[in-house]
Amino acid sequence: MTDRRLAVQLLRVGYRAGLNAESGRVRFTALLLAAFASIIACLTLTVGHLTYDQRETRNAARAPHFRLAPGEQATALWHSGFDSVGGRQFMVVEISPLVDNAPLPPGVTAWPAPGQAVLSPALLRAGRAEGITDRYGTVAGTIGRAGLETVDEKLVYVRPAVPFGPDDEGVLPIAGYGAPVGIATPTGDMLTTKPEWQFQSLIVGLLLLPALVLMFTAVRTGSRGRDRRTALTSVLGAGPRDRALINLGEAAVPVALGSLAGLAALTALLSADLRLPVVDYAVSAADLRAHTAALLLAWAAGAALSLAGLLALDRAETVRSRRPRPMGQRRSPLRTAVACPVMIFVAVRGPDFFSLESAGHTLVNYIGVLGTLATLPAAIGMVTAAAGEGLARAGRVLRRPAPVVSGRWMAAHPGVVARVVTGLVAGIILMIQLQVWFSTLSATVQNAKAVNQSVGRSVLEVQFSASDRTALEHFADALPENTLLVRVVVGSQPPQMQLNADCPTLEALKVRCNDSGPITVGGGSDPRVAAIAAWMGALPQNTTASSLGPLAPVPGDHMSQLLVLAQTPDEALSAAEIKTVAYRTLPGSISVEPLGGGWLVGANLTADQGRWIVLLGIAGVAVLALSFGVSGLTEFVRWSRTMAPIGSLTGNHRVLVGSAAWSVLLPVLIANGLGILVGAWLATPVTAQHHSSVSGTLLTASGLAVAILGILLWCWAVTTALRQTARWLPGAAD
Repeated sequence: MTDRRLAVQLLRVGYRAGLNAESGRVRFTALLLAAFASIIACLTLTVGHLTYDQRETRNAARAPHFRLAPGEQATALWHSGFDSVGGRQFMVVEISPLVDNAPLPPGVTAWPAPGQAVLSPALLRAGRAEGITDRYGTVAGTIGRAGLETVDEKLVYVRPAVPFGPDDEGVLPIAGYGAPVGIATPTGDMLTTKPEWQFQSLIVGLLLLPALVLMFTAVRTGSRGRDRRTALTSVLGAGPRDRALINLGEAAVPVALGSLAGLAALTALLSADLRLPVVDYAVSAADLRAHTAALLLAWAAGAALSLAGLLALDRAETVRSRRPRPMGQRRSPLRTAVACPVMIFVAVRGPDFFSLESAGHTLVNYIGVLGTLATLPAAIGMVTAAAGEGLARAGRVLRRPAPVVSGRWMAAHPGVVARVVTGLVAGIILMIQLQVWFSTLSATVQNAKAVNQSVGRSVLEVQFSASDRTALEHFADALPENTLLVRVVVGSQPPQMQLNADCPTLEALKVRCNDSGPITVGGGSDPRVAAIAAWMGALPQNTTASSLGPLAPVPGDHMSQLLVLAQTPDEALSAAEIKTVAYRTLPGSISVEPLGGGWLVGANLTADQGRWIVLLGIAGVAVLALSFGVSGLTEFVRWSRTMAPIGSLTGNHRVLVGSAAWSVLLPVLIANGLGILVGAWLATPVTAQHHSSVSGTLLTASGLAVAILGILLWCWAVTTALRQTARWLPGAAD
């Protein structure tokens, strides 16, 4: 027989063996899903890289050319600032052309007239409720896709009604747009985008590694029968290449089907923009279609990774043991099991013995979490054995055969259930730890949240770069009638605050006005005065008031802040209305936010970036649940073969259905709840120290996904057991 015919024959042997193997259908489905998960992980890595590459390319194309060569003429004056919509910051670019043929920014088709603006479509949609169409003047059009980093980027180009002067603060001359990738000045969303390596590491840890765990589980499914087959073929003279061909023939069909499913997902990705849930991010199909070849290579790499993992892991299993060994019969050591609750106590209460800012506070929590993960398998194994015995006793008392059978099996094989529970619990704990550390907030942000909640929207901060008194007077005159204008002047030695306002404003704030000089603010003043003082870092006894007015000059060694207040603390100001007034009367960079709102914008950005961990974590936990669920399902299918004669002879299938619920569904549900409970508990020192919180979306979505998978695995186990019962015949071999 030629080598080619032998190879074909070995592939056929593997294919036939897979059809009749122990847990063959379970392994077939697991391999299919593992191949699909590996391809999705590889595609996600590639899409992430391509997205970063496209963003950097577009950022470089629109970057202003600041460095003028000798003799090169400036074509426009450039000034950049920031604004916010819905608590999310975006870039505001003001451009005054100096020549008639001044080049246009990418994505802009024509120069807007003075006092007009060109907005990105996403900003136009998000800001309509906040008066974005009137904030910068008349809207002259929208920015095209070529000028935006992403589909949903918020950006605005404004042509000032009064042209810039070359000496205006923050105004720079430019000769055009475009710079080499990598050295271009970041603009827009690139200013706040995390480095690519951080995002890719999340994909590796939360998608690729769970996919590899699923592949490992799929390869090990039904390993007892394959070990016997490997031993037999080795005795008959089969070499490593021959065994590899047999294994390849057994797994080729499920891996091919999983690869086709991955190809279908890639086709859908190239067909239309995909808006991802949780993060509300749109993946541009047009950008991906420009790199179809790279995506096809990623798809092929995912399929090749599945086959390589199959052959490598199968060979590793063969080298490790030629004999099939029963799984899950080793009981966990008592000392290791007892150490688990001790480690949980160390992680949760140990940091209390150290100050919040000390390294020991974090280090003890780390040690406790790692110790918990190390001792968790032993503890769960012992609890499983004890629970199995208790379940069997309860079944005997209630005269229910299903809990008796399942309890005895759990007591005899605690390792099987322990693997399912431990793997899921550990995955959920690590995911929660990652999410809370990423969402940590500084003490200043926490203070900003507290101040903002105390004063609501009755106080707005107005920040601007201009110091023109005439412009300030125009701004003050244009404010709505129901507003108060106050200048807060802060000195550092000692920390003190002075309210500069006119007498009617001070009286509205319940502060006595005296033209002869400053007056100490008493306890009967408006509560917002104390909140403002606390935010500015001044003590109440060092807070004074002056009737000099909000436009009075400020000493050079003092910091000042212009505030707009509502008449009473219960009223809410319209930030959109105040922003419109500010942009029409004040030149330069402008920001109008609630008190402490600048810090809250940064906190919102951190929360938005943290949602990627939530999205990828949900997917990763679902894959891990499938992996360890398949492991438990395989053992149940193997054990249920011994139950087939009872079901076939008695016609009573309720025992199989109940046993599947106790043996497959219950461990998954217990792992789900235990992982969420212990994970949230272990995270309490982090949330207390760094003012972060465990995402409710993460817990709800991942818990729901795992519960649904548990129900599907239960149905799968029942179907498989019933099929075995229907095929059983007297005298048939197990």
